[in-house]
Formats: sequence, structure tokens, C-alpha cells
Amino acid sequence: MFFIIYLGSCVHKFTLDGIYDQRFGSAKTADFPEALSSPRGITVFPDTQQLLVADSHNDRLVVFDQNGQFQQLITNGIEY
Repeated sequence: MFFIIYLGSCVHKFTLDGIYDQRFGSAKTADFPEALSSPRGITVFPDTQQLLVADSHNDRLVVFDQNGQFQQLITNGIEY
């Protein structure tokens, strides 16, 4: 299970038993691809199990793997 913390600028990962596993992302500017600034949404791609995070203050969508490793930017410079 994954949860985002809007003001914490990170994603928290828990096991299905509710045990805390890890945290990724950090409050940085978009100069760092793995940085998040006030994320507002998260979903999982069903085919790849990658995470798509709406990074609101950096105006972009960021893809991570299940271990929190940065994979790619889907888009950059959008406002929502």
C-alpha cells in the first residue's frame, strides 16, 4: 500500500499487513527527478506495477518503481 503526504512531500509504503516499509521522495525542486513537492495523487499502473505520482508544486507527473526508484518523468510544466 502506498500513501502520499501532501505537505511532507513524500510517498510512504506499507506492507499489506499495515507495517511501515519505506519512504521515498523529498521536498526539493524539480531540478532533482526523484524530488516531490506537495504530491496530490498516486496510482499504480496495473501492467507494470509502477507508481504514477502527481507532483503538484513541480507541475509534473513522476513514475517510480515499487521500491521507490525514479523511473521517468511523464510530463513536465503542466498546471493542474
